[in-house]
Amino acid sequence: MQHTDQTLLNEKEAAYLLNVSVFTLQKARRTGGFIPFIKVKSKVLYKRSDIIAYLEANTYNSTSEYHGGGNE
Repeated sequence: MQHTDQTLLNEKEAAYLLNVSVFTLQKARRTGGFIPFIKVKSKVLYKRSDIIAYLEANTYNSTSEYHGGGNE
């Protein structure tokens, strides 16, 4: 599904939507983050549409649908 919401969120807002800490987002950026980000001078921003897309792509109805990590 294509998301067109181009609202920009700061780290704190993005972390809240993802239910992770700001530190987790910072660490993810240093190690090849899981969500694209925008850097404007010293600010780090995230598109709301990228966060929603990530959440939808990682939503499952049962554990048998999940094919990441562990024994497959």
